[in-house]
Amino acid sequence: MEKSNYTPSIGGNQNKTYLRSKAIESDIVNNMFSTDSAKKILSTGIRSEEDLQRLVNETGLASSAKGKGGVSMTVPGLGQGTIGIGKDNKGLYLSYSDVWDVDPTSGTSATSKSSLAKKGVEILQKTGLVSPPSVYGRIYFDPKTGKPILE
Repeated sequence: MEKSNYTPSIGGNQNKTYLRSKAIESDIVNNMFSTDSAKKILSTGIRSEEDLQRLVNETGLASSAKGKGGVSMTVPGLGQGTIGIGKDNKGLYLSYSDVWDVDPTSGTSATSKSSLAKKGVEILQKTGLVSPPSVYGRIYFDPKTGKPILE
């Protein structure tokens, strides 16, 4: 994880630090779009917002609802996150965002079932002593080839 150069254009806070992950970006490009139809869309290139929307629709991953600035769905490396589509002066991009609220004491991947440990994490988060980082990044597409640009 490293500091992101971007802030979400919808619902973002200019005073907040967002993190990005090159590994998550690579995972999104290389593993999220694994259906045959998604691979075909990627191979022909992304040149419009409509192309990106078709790509997101063809992930084969369940999307649960509209999120702030995109679609809430399963995102590699983040679990439930938001995938968005945008365009700025650098070009067309696919964004990913999440509050990385990884809690090892809860959920199906819990490493501790101790109610004391759960209570401790809850107290730390409620008091603000521990807060999950906000993750936000963008994957741009080359305007000539339509291929993803991984920085």
